[in-house]
Parts: sequence; C-alpha cells; structure tokens
Amino acid sequence: MHIDATQKRYSKVYNSPREYEIAKRAFEQNKKKIEQLRKSSEIKHEVGINEFSDMPEELFAEMMTYDMSSPFDVNATVSEGIETVGDLPASIDWAAAGALGPVREQKKSCDSCYAVAAC
Repeated sequence: MHIDATQKRYSKVYNSPREYEIAKRAFEQNKKKIEQLRKSSEIKHEVGINEFSDMPEELFAEMMTYDMSSPFDVNATVSEGIETVGDLPASIDWAAAGALGPVREQKKSCDSCYAVAAC
C-alpha cells in the first residue's frame, strides 16, 4: 500500500507539500516496522496499515498517551467492601465468555480512554 491510497482511504488532508513529505516519510518508516513485525514470531497481535500509519512516532505517542503525573493520591487504600473469594482459575478466556466487545477508536482529546477500555 502507498501513502496516496492510505490518504484516500482515510480522507487525509495535508496542508502543505512539507506536511505531505513528513507524512510520507513516517508512512514508509511505519510500513517497514509493520513488515518486520509481521515476519516476527514474537508478536501475538495483528499489525497493519491504518489511519495512524502516516504519523511520526513522536506525534502518535503524544496524541495517544496520557500524562501519568496524577494529582490523585496513589497511596490511598480501600478499607471496606473487600470480600474473600474462593480459588480463582489460572486463566480466563474472555472471548469464550462473551466479555469482549469490538475494537473502538479512542482519542486523547478528552482523556476518556479509561472509560473506553472499561466498556
């Protein structure tokens, strides 16, 4: 796949020739990473070209990660509502249990990724 096909598929608009060249360079670098990952027997997930394939790694990380310097008390403890349960299974197949939903797009713009992940 070429960046022009990706641009058309995901309705990408580049505001200048420079922006296009940056996106094209990032696309080629990400495409090489995808090809390397596909050849690896180490990965257990699917990789491929998507709407983020034209983004430089730094920009993608900035958009999709959350600043963990939280104002919350990370040493807080819960003292009530804890109940003892019996032995737990060694593993659970959540797909077989019907607990997995479809993959959804989440954007950093509202910091609601915790809610998307919890659904």
